[in-house]
Amino acid sequence: MTPRLLAPILLTATITPAAIAQHITTEYGIDFVTVGDPGNAPVPPEFFEIFDPQPWGSVGYKYRMARTEVSLGQWNEFVTAYLPHYSGSTVNPGLTGSGLRISFGQVVYNNGFLPEHAANLSWEFAARYCNWLHNGKVNEAWAFENGAYDTSTFFVDENGIAQHQLARHPDAQFWIPNHDEWIKAAHYDPNRYGAGEGGYWIYPNASDEPLIPGLPEDGGETNAGYLTPRTPIGSYPDVQSAWGLLDVSGGVREWTESLRGSDARMRYTRGTAAGDSFPELFDRVDYDQVGLVNSHIRTGLRVATVIPAPPSFVIMCGLSILVNRRSRPRDRVFSCTPICTDQVPAK
Repeated sequence: MTPRLLAPILLTATITPAAIAQHITTEYGIDFVTVGDPGNAPVPPEFFEIFDPQPWGSVGYKYRMARTEVSLGQWNEFVTAYLPHYSGSTVNPGLTGSGLRISFGQVVYNNGFLPEHAANLSWEFAARYCNWLHNGKVNEAWAFENGAYDTSTFFVDENGIAQHQLARHPDAQFWIPNHDEWIKAAHYDPNRYGAGEGGYWIYPNASDEPLIPGLPEDGGETNAGYLTPRTPIGSYPDVQSAWGLLDVSGGVREWTESLRGSDARMRYTRGTAAGDSFPELFDRVDYDQVGLVNSHIRTGLRVATVIPAPPSFVIMCGLSILVNRRSRPRDRVFSCTPICTDQVPAK
């Protein structure tokens, strides 16, 4: 049996710098940390100094979040795999972002961009990326178009009403985190007020003080801030959320799958991007911002995923993938849901 049939393969390590000892799992080259303490309270009303209080941040299950945003190198791999099945314009910033371009059928980096930089992209293509991961990075058209999100819903009807799927499929293996999942991973600390006494930090570095803009060699804590340049992901290893997330401030703003209001084209975004002005405002737990699903401006993706299944189930799942790939029609999408009682994917 080959490793591909058992994908995703889970690797483990321990991280100690964060406020909580972290267990890291790596799938498809993405490091994930577990976000626990299910049933945590939402952000308290007194934290809201800018907008009206909202019941944000409460999540009733365990899940995992990527330690970093999707890198431009990872996004290049996706765009290259998707390109043979793509029939739209090759000048599509939602697909390539600012760092890539398609030249004579090849994906190349734009000047000044490196594979280690954070990628920016549209919500619609973030959904396709999650589908691709969900389907084991199979390089067939169906693997990009369903799995976590049904992309056939990505249209606006004759009445101008967006029909975009509101949330991921219940059995999604990788997805765009919803607003509550993102806020909990970035701002909640299960030991905020002492062992087992959870609470929130105003800023995503386990602090109530704004992060210091600037390069790391100059004492900076984020590349958000006026005229601060892009830096590779992970350039601020000592600046982490309580769960161990890196680059929550800076890099790119991050998509969530959650709607803001009733228009399915408007999704919450969180955090700040490199060079953003006023990170002391935009990085706050109570700050409210939104993006259009087909926009790519300064916004990227931090992937969420399920808690790993027991090893015996991973083997069974690999065998099932082998059987299904040999027997199913090409247009069916196979999904494999872990037997896990402490994770409920979609809300």
